[in-house]
Amino acid sequence: MQWDKSRFMKALLPPVAAALVGAAWAPVASAATSTKYYEASLGDQPTEDVPVLTPSVVTVTLTNDPSSNQTFGSAQLTFPNLTSAELNVTAVPSGWTAQLVQTTAPAVLQLTSAGPAYAISPGESLDIAVQVDEPYVGSLVFTTQVKQSNDFLGHNNAFTLLGGDPSIVVYPYLSFSTQPPPDVLLSVPASNSYIYMCQPSVDPQAVTVQVDGPNNVPLDQSNVPVTITGSQGLGLYNNAAPTGTPEPVGPGGITVYTDGSGQAVFGPSTGACTYGLASNTPGNDFTLGASSFGATTSSDPFSVIQYKLSFSQQPPADLQASLQKSVQPAYSYMCPPVKVQVESVPTTSDGTPTPIYAPGVPVTIGVSPNGTPNPGLYYGTTSVTSETVSTNSSGVAVFSGSGSCTAGFAATNLGAGYKLAASSPGAVAAADSNAFNVDQYVNTSCSGDCNTGTLKSSSTGTTADVSATNGPSDYELAGSFGQDLSLSYCSSAVGNNDVFNTSATDQPVGEITFVFPKSVVNEVPNNGTPLMPICAGANAQFPGSTNVSTTYPGEAPWQGLLENCDNLTSSTPLVMCVVSRSKQAANEQVVVYTSSLTDPMYDG
Repeated sequence: MQWDKSRFMKALLPPVAAALVGAAWAPVASAATSTKYYEASLGDQPTEDVPVLTPSVVTVTLTNDPSSNQTFGSAQLTFPNLTSAELNVTAVPSGWTAQLVQTTAPAVLQLTSAGPAYAISPGESLDIAVQVDEPYVGSLVFTTQVKQSNDFLGHNNAFTLLGGDPSIVVYPYLSFSTQPPPDVLLSVPASNSYIYMCQPSVDPQAVTVQVDGPNNVPLDQSNVPVTITGSQGLGLYNNAAPTGTPEPVGPGGITVYTDGSGQAVFGPSTGACTYGLASNTPGNDFTLGASSFGATTSSDPFSVIQYKLSFSQQPPADLQASLQKSVQPAYSYMCPPVKVQVESVPTTSDGTPTPIYAPGVPVTIGVSPNGTPNPGLYYGTTSVTSETVSTNSSGVAVFSGSGSCTAGFAATNLGAGYKLAASSPGAVAAADSNAFNVDQYVNTSCSGDCNTGTLKSSSTGTTADVSATNGPSDYELAGSFGQDLSLSYCSSAVGNNDVFNTSATDQPVGEITFVFPKSVVNEVPNNGTPLMPICAGANAQFPGSTNVSTTYPGEAPWQGLLENCDNLTSSTPLVMCVVSRSKQAANEQVVVYTSSLTDPMYDG
């Protein structure tokens, strides 16, 4: 009888009518004392180091040992690793029937014969061809049982297996679908600072090993264990989860199981590079090794390097202050946006650092302790103490990529000598920016007698009309608009942008009229009476000033709140006072003050 494949397809196989022969030829009682032995093998198939073949046809051979004194008429194969959806019987001998009697894992295939004429005699074999329909890697086990009866029923008629059940170690081809970066930045476990091997421009972005079939065709095989080890001398660390702790990887490596696409991802697939593989050993030509079921592959070579940071785009020397109001927030952003470059650490004292094109490196910018404290830092419209941005493919962290100066860092506290500090896990040290001032001012150039017209702060809307006489042929006028109302010495409101600034011997004499809008006036306690204070600074003493040069070096040494002109009782080298204060109907406050300068430096 020719075997009909369609009768044996997976779970749709009809039950075999074993009642045709029933147990009519089951062994007699004397069989209990007989010897019944069999061997199980995989025909000509190798039993180990078998690359993935899909579909794979495996011939299971059950041999009645020559020492047996009985025939066998039924058998059963159990596949612990497979379900019926992954199996298909392609060939059984004439007179034999195959039926899947259990479809879930483990799948069970039962083989029965039509009667004694088809039983397997001592020294003869039964061959069953089984096709694995789905890609498979791992240890594929064939658990066998053989019985004398033809329906796999009855007791005391089982054959004894000589040797063990056959199995195949099926291994995949492996490839690194995401390589480690060519330059891996050094991690510092002692300070818990780790830079993980990650390439944000690749999907998945962490180091990833793909399980492949023949001809490098990816297999969508999940739960395949893939182990990664480091080459000689590589101090390899692994962090298994965003909230985990990096641990050193021992000689046995670190194992990750493949996902549904057949990829073992050693870190995040997307998002920030906050976990995965890292190294604490500087050096060159390191590699990672990947293995699974005997298959091996190596990554591209990479270097582990120390790195430093530098400001490739400094904050502006003078930043106009930002002021957040409930009605109309106004922000003046650092423009062009601040940028930080990842660079190599020179190996010699006269070496020049070179840019490292390492993407995904987290760079954090905050206020440097080496500058004036507390500039009132904002990022966008949010008050911050620091902000973290990952580097792009050029190894540059751009703190707001906007070219229109509508985002990025801003500051609200007026003052001078502020600095930013850039840091990153594994960087040799934090890097300081150049110093910058936070002012509210508008500049104009004058010659001789000068009236600037109206200077206006774009942040607060405060305006100043500045007029001067007896000036030199070329000098600068600038209105500076303070907003910190609580400082007795006004140092955060006095920067290096002068209302009058001249190096000539001619000394201008002038008057300034400030108009403070409602939003600013409301910041002043008890503003029903015109009390808007005016801070000033100069190189000479004026009424109400205090010498603060030792506290705020580099600024105008004499600073203070201006007194009213009609209340002056002291004699000072410089006369500078408030002429009048008044309140307009729109709740604006107007303050007029005057100066008779005898010193070239004057701040308002």
